[in-house]
Amino acid sequence: MPAKVDTIGYYDGNATEYAVRMLPDPAGLAQLAVFCARLAPGVKVLDLGCGAGHFAAIMLEAGFDVDLLDGSRGLAGQAKAITGREVTIARYQELEARAVYDGVWASASLLHAEQDELPDILARIRASLKPGGLFYCSFKALDADQIDGLNRHYVRMSRGRLDALLEAAGFAVANRWTTPSYSAEGHQIEMVAAISRKISQGG
Repeated sequence: MPAKVDTIGYYDGNATEYAVRMLPDPAGLAQLAVFCARLAPGVKVLDLGCGAGHFAAIMLEAGFDVDLLDGSRGLAGQAKAITGREVTIARYQELEARAVYDGVWASASLLHAEQDELPDILARIRASLKPGGLFYCSFKALDADQIDGLNRHYVRMSRGRLDALLEAAGFAVANRWTTPSYSAEGHQIEMVAAISRKISQGG
């Protein structure tokens, strides 16, 4: 029998190794550069699902004021060690900020959500952004929900589905990418990513 799905448990139990092995790849770094270039210097950003904090460290070095949030205590410890910043340990569904952030960065993090959770999570992200705020997210390209060999859950996603979810949540998509990458298991995968901007209608 396969082990019970425990996505956060995997990250808690493998945080140190994960922080060393899963460094940002060239595509992720290029997308971060586009995201940062679209923000004014020094503005406030949330790294949502910050993992080991590698992207947050780059944004801090660039002069942004970065808050970090992750559901894994193990990864939060790694991110604090790497960035020197406190990390809020919480699920995405617990995000309560209102018009606080100029940008939200969610790299390969929301892909662990359940299908029926995504609309609420995206609504919370939108509410956390200031008018015109910027939102980046990336997902595995999958035809169906998936449990990988490390007992982590992944949500079904495609570029078209991501566009539809973002537009329904009140975002205007500005940039889209489909790029190759590698999983923690060493498998080649395809990632879909987008930068979108909060539309002012509805507050």
